[in-house]
Amino acid sequence: MDAVIVIPTYNEAENIKKLLDEIFSLGLDLDVVVVDDSSPDKTADAVEQLRSSNSRIHLIRRDKPKSFGESYKDGFEYALSLDPKYIFQMDADLSHPPEFIPDFLANIPDNDLIIGSRYLNGIRIINWSIRRLLLSLFANKYVKFVLGLPFEDCTSGFRCWKAEALKGIRMSRVSSNGYAFLVEMAYLAHKNGYVVKEIPIIFVERRVGASKMSSKLMFESGLLPWRLLLRSIFFKASLSGENE
Repeated sequence: MDAVIVIPTYNEAENIKKLLDEIFSLGLDLDVVVVDDSSPDKTADAVEQLRSSNSRIHLIRRDKPKSFGESYKDGFEYALSLDPKYIFQMDADLSHPPEFIPDFLANIPDNDLIIGSRYLNGIRIINWSIRRLLLSLFANKYVKFVLGLPFEDCTSGFRCWKAEALKGIRMSRVSSNGYAFLVEMAYLAHKNGYVVKEIPIIFVERRVGASKMSSKLMFESGLLPWRLLLRSIFFKASLSGENE
């Protein structure tokens, strides 16, 4: 197959059918792996019902909730076992329009990672409050400044990886469990010398359900850039000592 899309879910029963219908209506050669984090609203049951008529839908059920980052680690491992060329990651809340998937597929052959950017060629976000927009813009500027990343949107969750490139990232070393996972993966891609390209997307605020962002996740995200920077400095120093 060409691609596998990994979608973590938590209480997305009202969104997941519409999202999967839109993805498969594109008529592309791809599978979808839904990683459900023990959703109380029975999202997994809704996906199971859809699987009965579509063998290209796969489901990972969690016995107990873990985290956003752990969901992606499990989903990536499963996706890689299917041996695709490319692996997508996207949200389940319809904020990432599937209509942009062909744009990712058109650009990924010459790159290792494509990031769907909300801030390339202007601000491309629908239905956010000014407060949330300013917070997101500040977070991206902050991450770029501390880590020296060249991306306009370091926190975008709509991405496409070349499978071989994703294999090159040691998931055991990825320590972030919240939305900071997105920043850490972008940082590791940059540090590994991967060819990363941003393409413009439109981000649409969810219409159904509640955001999973919490003060705890925001705190983790704020600390992450400094932790990654210190780890990089320490790792370089350790290598230097070994070479001596």
